[in-house]
Amino acid sequence: MDGMKDTIDIPSTTNGLESSHEKIKSALE
Repeated sequence: MDGMKDTIDIPSTTNGLESSHEKIKSALE
């Protein structure tokens, strides 16, 4: 996992977090 973190771009990580956040909001609604 640590090795993968180094290869993941910051924008990609941010998009992933946003997608997860949207999924959580949808689930709560």
